[in-house]
Amino acid sequence: MPRSSLARPVRAHRSTMSQVLDPPNLRFEPAAPYRLDIEICKISALRRRVRGHGLATAHRHTAHMLLCVTRGNCIQIVDFESTPCGAGTFLLLRPGQVHNLGRETGWDGWMLFFRSEFIRSDNDGAVELLGMPSSTKLPHVLLNANELRIASSTIARMHADAKSDLPRDTLDPLLRHQLSTLLLRVRAAEALHTSYNDPSDKIRCRFNRFARLVELHFSTRHQVAEYARELVCSENTLSRTTREIAGTSAKAYIVARTILESKRLLVHTTMTITAISEQLGFDEATNFVKFFKREVGCVPAEFRRGHCLV
Repeated sequence: MPRSSLARPVRAHRSTMSQVLDPPNLRFEPAAPYRLDIEICKISALRRRVRGHGLATAHRHTAHMLLCVTRGNCIQIVDFESTPCGAGTFLLLRPGQVHNLGRETGWDGWMLFFRSEFIRSDNDGAVELLGMPSSTKLPHVLLNANELRIASSTIARMHADAKSDLPRDTLDPLLRHQLSTLLLRVRAAEALHTSYNDPSDKIRCRFNRFARLVELHFSTRHQVAEYARELVCSENTLSRTTREIAGTSAKAYIVARTILESKRLLVHTTMTITAISEQLGFDEATNFVKFFKREVGCVPAEFRRGHCLV
């Protein structure tokens, strides 16, 4: 497979709102002649392509990335959270998340990188699995040996097909359907490993809608009442729903998403504290500083110094 964005992460364009220092954005911008909307790569092959410690650099993803660990153990760091991963771990990373593959070399797996529009909107199962917003928890599914074998063989087949001489109008839908099948299998595995005491579909649906609204509006809507009105339910109902699914109140969920974005901007951009507070919807920078200190235990400037990557 030709060298592409997986091996050559590029820096984001500077803007008045966000100047990315480190990490660079990992964009899906394949080098010619590779023109597919998805790339599949073995971690061991990627490690050979990226010399030095290139893989141990944090990158902000601008597309979806799936990581299937097939052997060994590693630590994956996503949005300041470290998670041990062994064979059978299937990670789903969404656009906007900051990810570090780590320095461990005694493990291998598959990486799939693709744009959101590569999945058809009428494929409800795959869209739902990919559509859940990023949060403070690393989204992952643990596959058993048989599920890992099936997932690995599916990805290996996709990898071979992507390198084939099939015409584009045949290869694109083939890979799209194969990816949908893979995601549906992962979703089925997740359902099989989930307790039968899980909340009803109605409650989970309400939470999913709430989570997506928070992802869209956390910088402008800070009150539970604003989300409850749009979801046509009471604040108490929304908080009970969030507590049952996420183990926390609706207010705490909104706060956690705001804090996560605060940390991303503090560590991975050169934006001033004032600019960050404005982007997150605070009237005054002092209010943002008080909010951050209350939730994190230190002021934003101190957090930035303690997590400086350059």
